[in-house]
Amino acid sequence: MKYKLAKNCEYIFDNDNIIVLNKQTKTKIILKEDCFKDLFKWLFIENVTDLEIIRKLSKLNNVDDLEARALFNSFIYEFINRKMAVFINRKLYKSKIIYLHSCLMELTNSCNLRCPHCYVDKDKTQYIDFDTAKEFINELKDLNCNFITLTGGEIMTYKYFKEIYKYLYDSGFIVCLNTNGSLIDDEIFELFKKRPPCKIEISLYGYNQKSYFEFTNNQTAYDNVLNNISKLKDLKINLTLKNVITNKNKGYFSQIGVLSKQLGCQFRSDYISFPQINKHQTVNPEQISVEETLEYLSNFDTMKEIYLTKYSQNIHKSNKVFQCKKNDDTIFIDSSGNISMCLCMQSHSIPYKNGNLAEIILDLRKFKELVFDKNSKCRKCNLKPLCRYCPGKFEMSTQNFQVPPNWFCELGKKIYEKYIKGYSILRKTYLSKTEGQLAFKIIKDNMIDLGYNITNSDKKIWLGNLNKNLLNPDFYFYLVYKDGKIVSFVELVKNKDKLTLSEIQINQNNKKTRLLLYIIHSLIANKELLGFDEVFFNINKNNDMSRKTFTHLGGEIVEEHERSCLYKISRKKIENYLSLLTIKSIK
Repeated sequence: MKYKLAKNCEYIFDNDNIIVLNKQTKTKIILKEDCFKDLFKWLFIENVTDLEIIRKLSKLNNVDDLEARALFNSFIYEFINRKMAVFINRKLYKSKIIYLHSCLMELTNSCNLRCPHCYVDKDKTQYIDFDTAKEFINELKDLNCNFITLTGGEIMTYKYFKEIYKYLYDSGFIVCLNTNGSLIDDEIFELFKKRPPCKIEISLYGYNQKSYFEFTNNQTAYDNVLNNISKLKDLKINLTLKNVITNKNKGYFSQIGVLSKQLGCQFRSDYISFPQINKHQTVNPEQISVEETLEYLSNFDTMKEIYLTKYSQNIHKSNKVFQCKKNDDTIFIDSSGNISMCLCMQSHSIPYKNGNLAEIILDLRKFKELVFDKNSKCRKCNLKPLCRYCPGKFEMSTQNFQVPPNWFCELGKKIYEKYIKGYSILRKTYLSKTEGQLAFKIIKDNMIDLGYNITNSDKKIWLGNLNKNLLNPDFYFYLVYKDGKIVSFVELVKNKDKLTLSEIQINQNNKKTRLLLYIIHSLIANKELLGFDEVFFNINKNNDMSRKTFTHLGGEIVEEHERSCLYKISRKKIENYLSLLTIKSIK
């Protein structure tokens, strides 16, 4: 098993410290303790295996293997959680490479609560056989799997929960738990003290005893959950609370979020209620309407950026039905001991027999080769990045991977209308590979139009300089979209309280539109730039359109060079000009 720094991460040696910086998320880790510095060196410089690291840590800290493994796991989890590190997992099996990053293991479908939205099939209570579970774990270890998440039903109703948890932990896995949090007893807390899980996610089903009982049909769950959350926090365990907005709880869903904040915990939520297994219903009865979903999404300021990024980067003409990436390196094991690509694909699971896990994984990957039928409505639909496209969920509802319930199609259309259609402008502090390529294509086409020869070397230099600039908080980079496609970008630089517009590039198809006027209007109204009364900008003398536009807006030449002119324009002049226009006509 080998490890390397994640994409967009770099490390800096600063005196006695190592600073690991993620350029995308702007998060960093400072390594001070000697054991962590050595661990970093072994992992990312020397490519030492985890087993060798555990042995070295044992000698270094004079601790037993169990404590060394806990130290190792907590270190690795912290790096992965902050997207600082990735695993390279490779096992050659029958001339094919198997990458297995994680596994979701359902210990049981049994639960002490009766929530109306639950997707689990409760017609027959099932528990995974303890010996079979151990066989799974051994094979997962052989395949270099790193993460195992235990789920249910409710995992604490599994008779051998403590035993299977110990076995996983002592085998070196990074263990995460999904639970309702109501059945954690003193023995389990003692277990967590010695072997802390890397993460626990607790479903929070109400904000007081009354709402909890109405949703779960359990009188004691609310008090138990709150008490256990407090105890888990005392143990400093990484804890997240979560829930799904449903028809049953939509009247008080926001209050659940408020309670999470009062408890001092992270809270994540969703609006999709999984189709209920073996019920063959088009949509889960607890699924909120499309209109209610849009109202829910309006509570999040980042949704426009999220959807624009998804849409602009994922418009492609792949003929494959299964387009999700996570199915390449993860599997789901259900409580019957069957294996499938993911939770939504349980109707196409393969029974496990000791020693055949690798063969099953290769068989399951055949689903990834399934192509669309010619008449499939999803085949050429560009709304797949918006509708929560999932062939597994579709098949659970309609018994066909290529036939989505109408709810998903309607959601995609509404999200397009609300977040994608028309012009949009977003500041970016990080560019994905796709976004960088699309931005460079605009400048490349424009330079070719001016008679310049642009090479791959130019592209590499330009993208390298841009990525460095994006780390500077005084550098402002905006992508401009039209109907979800990137059509322009803008660069501004602040230097000693002076704002300079260093670049505006518009793609060839939009140069004779009112896009430039829209960009100027958007920048003037931008909250990040309101403190600047004047803006300076260079314009190439050959660029007649830009020179005429900025002169028309009141721009004055303050410096003249051989090929360009430095203009200055005041915010007041632009605002006066724009006030004479019908702004709606340029949106």
